[in-house]
Amino acid sequence: MKRLFIIIIFFFSCYAIAQWKEEKIITFNKTVLTDFQVHHLSSKGLVLVSEKNTGKTKYSLTNIYNQTNKIIYETTSEKSYTFFDTNDDYVIIRCLDDNRWIVKIYDIINNELITIEDPNGHVVRADVIDKNNILYQYRPLDESNASIYLFDRQKDEKKYILDGLGVWCAPNGKYFIVNTPNEEERYIYYIIYSKDGREILRLPSDINHIHWSPDSKNLLFTNGASCNNFGIISLEDNKTLSLKNIKNFSYFTSKSGDLNCIASPIWGNTKDSIFFRKTKDDGHDILESSIWLFTKKDQKIKQISKTYFSNEHIQDFKVTDKNEILLLTKSKSEIQSVYRLLPLK
Repeated sequence: MKRLFIIIIFFFSCYAIAQWKEEKIITFNKTVLTDFQVHHLSSKGLVLVSEKNTGKTKYSLTNIYNQTNKIIYETTSEKSYTFFDTNDDYVIIRCLDDNRWIVKIYDIINNELITIEDPNGHVVRADVIDKNNILYQYRPLDESNASIYLFDRQKDEKKYILDGLGVWCAPNGKYFIVNTPNEEERYIYYIIYSKDGREILRLPSDINHIHWSPDSKNLLFTNGASCNNFGIISLEDNKTLSLKNIKNFSYFTSKSGDLNCIASPIWGNTKDSIFFRKTKDDGHDILESSIWLFTKKDQKIKQISKTYFSNEHIQDFKVTDKNEILLLTKSKSEIQSVYRLLPLK
């Protein structure tokens, strides 16, 4: 059987807007012979892809700069979920193994695969504090209350931290966020904890899509009640974190039944820059998508990418260490491409 191939295309044409230059650098084409998916984009220029064929799924990392492709994990699991860690240094793969959820963590820098599992239950999520300390969410086989554990790889010890759902580590490794339902389980609260499980700060219940700043002193979020704004929570980094202030920024209005939304705000390389994706949809399909830049200093926004329409929408985007913006797009014909946005000097 023929194997799937990846068509790599270089484009020298570019599109400039608001002093940014846009280039397409790689394209992934599907064939009907295998189940091929492009999952996620990292800030280090890596794309996580998978290829399912004859009962096996191979996960690979494709480097968009030198076009190399490295297989990192193979599984026969029918169900799996993937994501990068907070700093994009690890690939986290959750898969079903003998009716139990386990987590495989691939260390990109050291080319090492780490397994987090428990014979008595499910490991359903994990995040990495550092190469020797991993936080993960555990559920018993009866699907009762979830708990957060810390796995010390050097000591090969697992320590109970607290009850909660999900776990997101701060970039500096000192804090992590858990979402916890209240007693009636009607609302989810985001709570910041220290690495040893001490509660530091309880965040408002109406926020979602939390994103740490690179220095772990600020949080970005969107409001669950409205999709046309985002907010910034400033945190004081001293002996304890305290809620300093919350600033909300609202932009765009919706007309004629079309909904304009701010999606997935992320920090740039400076404290002053925030990038976000603006989408417009009719309740069923994405009609338009584009990338915008917000600067805290003057509190102004500007569009820095071209507008993608319904035939091709922005699926994911990341900011690199060089302050480039990488875009992952997907067309109606299932073709996925990576673009690079470069600030003009």
